[in-house]
Amino acid sequence: MTNMKRTQQGFTLIELMIVVAIIGILAAVALPAYQDYTRSARSAGLVSAAMSYKTAVDVAVGTGAITTAAGITLGANGVPTAADMQRDVNVETAAVAAGVLTITGTAAVGTASNTLTLSPAIDATNLTVTWTWGGTCVTTGVCKGIPN
Repeated sequence: MTNMKRTQQGFTLIELMIVVAIIGILAAVALPAYQDYTRSARSAGLVSAAMSYKTAVDVAVGTGAITTAAGITLGANGVPTAADMQRDVNVETAAVAAGVLTITGTAAVGTASNTLTLSPAIDATNLTVTWTWGGTCVTTGVCKGIPN
Protein backbone atom coordinates (compact mmCIF):
# COMPACT_ATOMS: atom_id res chain seq x y z
CA MET A 1 0.00 0.00 0.00
CA THR A 2 1.27 3.36 -0.90
CA ASN A 3 0.92 6.23 1.45
CA MET A 4 -0.59 8.98 -0.68
CA LYS A 5 -0.81 12.40 0.77
CA ARG A 6 -3.48 14.71 -0.45
CA THR A 7 -2.57 18.40 -0.30
CA GLN A 8 -5.08 21.21 -0.33
CA GLN A 9 -4.76 23.39 -3.43
CA GLY A 10 -6.91 26.38 -2.39
CA PHE A 11 -9.90 27.54 -0.37
CA THR A 12 -13.04 25.50 -0.18
CA LEU A 13 -16.35 26.93 -1.31
CA ILE A 14 -17.66 27.25 2.24
CA GLU A 15 -14.58 29.21 3.33
CA LEU A 16 -15.06 31.64 0.45
CA MET A 17 -18.76 32.02 1.26
CA ILE A 18 -17.94 32.83 4.89
CA VAL A 19 -15.49 35.55 3.82
CA VAL A 20 -18.05 37.06 1.44
CA ALA A 21 -20.70 37.03 4.19
CA ILE A 22 -18.36 38.79 6.63
CA ILE A 23 -17.52 41.46 4.06
CA GLY A 24 -21.23 41.95 3.36
CA ILE A 25 -22.02 42.43 7.05
CA LEU A 26 -19.19 44.93 7.47
CA ALA A 27 -20.35 46.88 4.41
CA ALA A 28 -23.95 46.94 5.66
CA VAL A 29 -22.80 48.55 8.92
CA ALA A 30 -20.10 50.84 7.53
CA LEU A 31 -21.98 52.41 4.60
CA PRO A 32 -24.79 54.09 6.63
CA ALA A 33 -22.27 55.29 9.21
CA TYR A 34 -20.12 56.79 6.46
CA GLN A 35 -23.13 58.52 4.89
CA ASP A 36 -24.10 60.04 8.26
CA TYR A 37 -20.53 61.20 8.74
CA THR A 38 -20.36 62.90 5.33
CA ARG A 39 -23.74 64.63 5.82
CA SER A 40 -22.58 65.93 9.20
CA ALA A 41 -19.27 67.10 7.76
CA ARG A 42 -21.06 68.95 4.96
CA SER A 43 -23.48 70.57 7.40
CA ALA A 44 -20.50 72.22 9.09
CA GLY A 45 -20.77 74.88 6.37
CA LEU A 46 -24.26 75.79 7.57
CA VAL A 47 -23.10 76.04 11.19
CA SER A 48 -20.08 78.10 10.17
CA ALA A 49 -22.22 80.57 8.22
CA ALA A 50 -24.64 80.86 11.15
CA MET A 51 -21.76 81.44 13.57
CA SER A 52 -20.45 84.36 11.47
CA TYR A 53 -23.94 85.90 11.64
CA LYS A 54 -24.23 85.22 15.39
CA THR A 55 -20.84 86.77 16.18
CA ALA A 56 -21.55 89.88 14.09
CA VAL A 57 -24.94 90.42 15.72
CA ASP A 58 -23.47 89.87 19.20
CA VAL A 59 -20.88 92.59 18.50
CA ALA A 60 -23.45 94.98 16.99
CA VAL A 61 -25.79 94.55 19.96
CA GLY A 62 -22.89 94.91 22.41
CA THR A 63 -21.90 98.23 20.84
CA GLY A 64 -25.50 99.47 20.67
CA ALA A 65 -25.64 99.51 16.86
CA ILE A 66 -28.58 97.05 16.92
CA THR A 67 -31.26 97.22 19.62
CA THR A 68 -34.05 95.03 18.21
CA ALA A 69 -34.22 91.83 16.19
CA ALA A 70 -36.18 93.72 13.53
CA GLY A 71 -33.17 96.02 13.16
CA ILE A 72 -30.92 93.24 11.91
CA THR A 73 -30.16 93.56 8.21
CA LEU A 74 -27.73 91.49 6.18
CA GLY A 75 -24.77 93.62 5.10
CA ALA A 76 -25.33 96.36 7.70
CA ASN A 77 -23.61 97.02 11.06
CA GLY A 78 -20.96 94.38 10.40
CA VAL A 79 -23.51 91.61 9.74
CA PRO A 80 -22.36 89.47 6.81
CA THR A 81 -24.24 89.56 3.53
CA ALA A 82 -26.11 86.58 2.12
CA ALA A 83 -23.34 86.18 -0.46
CA ASP A 84 -20.74 86.02 2.34
CA MET A 85 -22.65 83.19 4.02
CA GLN A 86 -23.16 81.35 0.71
CA ARG A 87 -19.43 81.04 0.02
CA ASP A 88 -19.49 77.50 1.38
CA VAL A 89 -20.57 75.11 -1.38
CA ASN A 90 -22.99 73.40 1.00
CA VAL A 91 -25.00 76.58 1.69
CA GLU A 92 -27.75 77.12 -0.90
CA THR A 93 -29.41 80.26 0.51
CA ALA A 94 -29.19 82.56 3.52
CA ALA A 95 -31.90 85.05 4.49
CA VAL A 96 -32.99 87.10 7.49
CA ALA A 97 -36.58 87.95 8.42
CA ALA A 98 -37.27 89.82 11.68
CA GLY A 99 -33.76 88.94 12.84
CA VAL A 100 -34.21 85.19 12.32
CA LEU A 101 -31.51 83.75 10.09
CA THR A 102 -32.57 80.85 7.86
CA ILE A 103 -29.85 78.96 6.02
CA THR A 104 -30.83 76.29 3.51
CA GLY A 105 -28.33 73.57 2.69
CA THR A 106 -27.71 71.95 -0.65
CA ALA A 107 -28.87 68.42 -1.40
CA ALA A 108 -25.41 67.16 -0.34
CA VAL A 109 -26.21 68.11 3.27
CA GLY A 110 -29.16 65.73 3.39
CA THR A 111 -32.17 66.98 1.56
CA ALA A 112 -32.63 70.11 -0.51
CA SER A 113 -34.90 71.55 2.19
CA ASN A 114 -32.46 70.97 5.06
CA THR A 115 -32.51 74.25 7.03
CA LEU A 116 -30.74 75.77 9.99
CA THR A 117 -32.37 78.68 11.82
CA LEU A 118 -30.88 81.02 14.38
CA SER A 119 -33.28 83.23 16.33
CA PRO A 120 -32.10 86.14 18.52
CA ALA A 121 -33.77 87.52 21.62
CA ILE A 122 -32.18 90.91 22.26
CA ASP A 123 -32.01 92.55 25.66
CA ALA A 124 -31.23 96.15 24.68
CA THR A 125 -30.87 97.23 28.31
CA ASN A 126 -28.05 94.81 29.10
CA LEU A 127 -26.77 94.72 25.48
CA THR A 128 -26.98 90.91 25.32
CA VAL A 129 -28.46 88.37 22.92
CA THR A 130 -29.93 84.95 23.70
CA TRP A 131 -29.89 82.58 20.75
CA THR A 132 -32.20 79.70 19.80
CA TRP A 133 -31.04 77.15 17.22
CA GLY A 134 -33.61 75.30 15.14
CA GLY A 135 -34.55 73.95 11.74
CA THR A 136 -34.57 70.50 10.21
CA CYS A 137 -30.79 70.31 10.41
CA VAL A 138 -31.04 70.40 14.23
CA THR A 139 -34.12 68.19 14.62
CA THR A 140 -32.68 65.44 12.41
CA GLY A 141 -29.30 65.63 14.17
CA VAL A 142 -27.36 66.31 10.97
CA CYS A 143 -25.86 69.59 12.24
CA LYS A 144 -23.29 68.96 14.93
CA GLY A 145 -21.07 71.36 16.83
CA ILE A 146 -23.81 73.84 17.60
CA PRO A 147 -22.94 75.79 20.76
CA ASN A 148 -25.44 76.09 23.60
